Amino acid sequence: MKTQKLLAKLTAVAVATILTTTGLPAHAAEGSPSHTADAGPGDRVFYSVPFSPDLYVVVENAAPAPAPPARIASYIDWSAAGFPTPKPAEVVYKAYEWSDRVWGELRFGGITYADDMDFDGWIKAGAPTPTRNTLIAGSVVLRYETGADLFVHNYRDSPDALDHKLTFGQWQRLGEPSYLMVNNQGYQKLSWSPIITAMIDVKAAVGAPLTFEEWATLGFPSPQIITRYPVENFCEVIGSADIRYRTRAFHNVFPDGLILTLEQWRAAGSPPPQKGC
Repeated sequence: MKTQKLLAKLTAVAVATILTTTGLPAHAAEGSPSHTADAGPGDRVFYSVPFSPDLYVVVENAAPAPAPPARIASYIDWSAAGFPTPKPAEVVYKAYEWSDRVWGELRFGGITYADDMDFDGWIKAGAPTPTRNTLIAGSVVLRYETGADLFVHNYRDSPDALDHKLTFGQWQRLGEPSYLMVNNQGYQKLSWSPIITAMIDVKAAVGAPLTFEEWATLGFPSPQIITRYPVENFCEVIGSADIRYRTRAFHNVFPDGLILTLEQWRAAGSPPPQKGC
């Protein structure tokens, strides 16, 4: 698994954990409309937006189960409903101070959903100046178990998008939003090694080392300093004086193990190595 994919999985697993903890199905999260079929018959209300030709449909009074609160309508949806005149959606334009992307925060009655705009859409909407001092619908502030850093994660961002680490000033300017704790995930570093790992399962030591560029892109998150990973082996290589450190956290970069210096082995506690593992 490449580190970039692991980082995307880190936030995906975090969001899934949050949704499960809060009892929300994935399609019901604010800012997460579904693009799948309706749950059942109900009243369909169509909305238009100023920056896109897309129509959005809200299914009200659905049966037998609640339908996704909002989704982009297909032509078949609209024609089947008799081509009703769509209602203009209420739109608030927002952006984050660390990004050039402008989002239209759409409000369909009691439902709020955000969609980002390309340059043409922004011009079509009248080149609005976005507000930058509040969270955008579909975003959540996360804190991982391994540290005190706060990150903004956007459900609606691309699958490979990374969390943004907030500075204290950015957090203040966003209105000091509360955070959701993500257990068993985060960033760690061995006290005797310079390698920082992104961990999707701390207890099982499942993760991957970060390159300096990846760490910088994440905003230099402060790793939790540990002495050992919970799943590991110190191996004495047959026919060599090398001692290799093997752990799932390093496996995708060092599948045969990390060769330790004498100083690193001593800093790890001088554990007796296994022969030929």
